[in-house]
Amino acid sequence: MRATTQTRNSATPGTSAPSAHPRAFQLARGTALREADLVLVLGTPLDFRLGYGRPPAVAEKARLVMVDADASEFGRNRPVDVGIAADIRLTLEALERAVPAGGARRTEPWGRRLREKEDAEQAKQALLAASDQTPITHYRLAAELAAVMDERTCLIGDGGDVVTCASKIVPLARPAQWLDPGPLGVLGVGPPFALAAKLLHPEWRVLLLSGDGAFGLNGMELETAVRFGLPLVCVVGNDGGWGMIRSI
Repeated sequence: MRATTQTRNSATPGTSAPSAHPRAFQLARGTALREADLVLVLGTPLDFRLGYGRPPAVAEKARLVMVDADASEFGRNRPVDVGIAADIRLTLEALERAVPAGGARRTEPWGRRLREKEDAEQAKQALLAASDQTPITHYRLAAELAAVMDERTCLIGDGGDVVTCASKIVPLARPAQWLDPGPLGVLGVGPPFALAAKLLHPEWRVLLLSGDGAFGLNGMELETAVRFGLPLVCVVGNDGGWGMIRSI
């Protein structure tokens, strides 16, 4: 059996594995979802980020199991084989107790192939991140931000291309360390998210990465941060256009 697990990585923090986890296949995720015969979706809607759960993003013959606190998410865009309305952590703990010891060995060859794919893709990303071209690429910008990240840093991504590239480069170690426009892709959420993060966790370092288009929507809210004494850092990826539209 080839099984893969997809968890939320968006504006709503959920159950997630750190980037360094040996079973975290961010760049090989597409291969895993296309080839898996069982997909366990944890607290994540079947939206555009998962190809709506349909082929070719997710194999047509794959059995789909969803765990979510909101049962209304079950069956959106694709029928589910099993829908469990429950707490994700408690469900995973119950599964861990139920799975026979050594059962994971059946998927080891597939896991090794995914790891090879992940490592190869990461090597390609590393070349882009190390590029000295002028102006710098979004990947190089993301690499410079990743170099100053730690577990006490919360990164808010607000934009299109610049955030997509950063999501592939910036390593994450804990839930709520990354916030972005979420399933609806609503631009302009960066400054409000940054303000809320700093108010809720003043001990965090808050880093706002914004595209130039997204910054034009709510950039004036940095004045709010100054007025309320909320120190945060804002980096604007200025590529002089709506990058996702330009690259179509």
